[in-house]
Amino acid sequence: SVPRPPTATQITASIEFAGANSLSPEHAKLLRTADWNAWRSRNPNVTPDLTDADMRQADLSGKDLKRADLSRADFSGATLAGTDFSRTTLEGTRWKGASAAGANFEHCKLDFLDFSGARGI
Repeated sequence: SVPRPPTATQITASIEFAGANSLSPEHAKLLRTADWNAWRSRNPNVTPDLTDADMRQADLSGKDLKRADLSRADFSGATLAGTDFSRTTLEGTRWKGASAAGANFEHCKLDFLDFSGARGI
């Protein structure tokens, strides 16, 4: 059987136990599903913690990542067309070979980024 993504209740409950600057495995798993944006709409006060997330080669086009903590995430080779990164923490992220045409980077925390070989950013 195909594993089902965690429910919003499971994810919200896990946040209470996650430490600061600690990757939430539930958030990382849910982000790669078609349910991510609907989950964000239902949970507008949750700050997704994707610190140190491995998003290499991921297609995150059109994803709602507003206000997420993506510190030190690796987006190398990722497709991020139209992704909303507004008010996101992107400190120390890697973007080698990433494509982010039309992505929104308004009001982001952008220290120590590596955009080597990135396209459309």
